[in-house]
Amino acid sequence: MNTGEMLGIYEMETKHSKQSRASSTWEISNTNNNNKCIKERIMMGNKAYYAKRQLFNSSLISRNSKLQIYCTLVRPVVTYGSESWTLSMEEERALAVFERKILWKIYGSVKENELWRIRRNNELEAIIKGENIVRFIKCQRIRWLGHIERMQDTAIPKKMLYRKLYTTR
Repeated sequence: MNTGEMLGIYEMETKHSKQSRASSTWEISNTNNNNKCIKERIMMGNKAYYAKRQLFNSSLISRNSKLQIYCTLVRPVVTYGSESWTLSMEEERALAVFERKILWKIYGSVKENELWRIRRNNELEAIIKGENIVRFIKCQRIRWLGHIERMQDTAIPKKMLYRKLYTTR
């Protein structure tokens, strides 16, 4: 096992529209900045949504089923690897904006006093019962911590969790 595998550096291949392949590396950095990685995941989530837009635009599928499709097909694409993310307020906002965009497309507009308007953010929160993407990521982090706690003491992730740093920033 090389050092990159031990530290959790992942290689991921992304396919571009011109059939070329490019590699994007997620690295552990001193700045603890995941902004680039999160933007890439949101972009991949958009691609996943638009790949299944026939399902989301279908009038034969109920809104609750569309929400279920979003939760099982699109959200996992965005939150892949999120157990190790440290989210800033800007990144939480970007994830929330992405999710609201999808929810607006699923639930559409509301007719109010003979006028149509888009749903407000608090209405969308009430529909999904507060289970937004940021809360989902935080739950994933707690779930991952439980996995690490159940590992043997010789496991590398558990050693990394309890290791003391002997350096300054």
